[in-house]
Amino acid sequence: MARVDLYFIAILPPDEIGSKIIKLKQRFAIEFSAPKGLKILPHITLQMPFKAVSTNEPLLIDSLERFSTHESSFEIRLNRFGFFAGRFSHVVYVHVEENPSLSDLHQHLMTFLRSEAGFSKQATPFHFKPHLTIAHRDLSKEQFEKAWPEFEQAHFEANWTCHSFHLLKHDGKQWQRFREFIFLL
Repeated sequence: MARVDLYFIAILPPDEIGSKIIKLKQRFAIEFSAPKGLKILPHITLQMPFKAVSTNEPLLIDSLERFSTHESSFEIRLNRFGFFAGRFSHVVYVHVEENPSLSDLHQHLMTFLRSEAGFSKQATPFHFKPHLTIAHRDLSKEQFEKAWPEFEQAHFEANWTCHSFHLLKHDGKQWQRFREFIFLL
């Protein structure tokens, strides 16, 4: 019987920007008792986690390679912090400025995954709120209320030219960079 693996598709920032975000995650882990954000690389999710049979992995990679050849590089700007209010915990993130090119990439990918890879409409939502998570799941409402007044006023700004996206794969303990797909247009 074939093994089933867990994947997701994301844009990873350059290492310099990623390091700054990891420092923010470390701060939340230490000062606000929210270490779960450290379990994943800084990223902008394009496709939420999904399962695939390991024997289909070459087909998935070929499909994503084909998809990337029809996409172009674009600028991503990060500016300030934001949050999602959850029922039991909150998410604090770095805000990604509105960007038609990023939105188009997401929409193209959702359409492609539905038509070329057999993903369901439910698994590939067109709703897209790009962000880079700093703290989530284990950030209690009480700790959020301590942290947010500072981060609401804090300054964070960065930008880069995005030339690719990544397929990440879960190794049973954490997410790993698995494959990078370069835009060719």
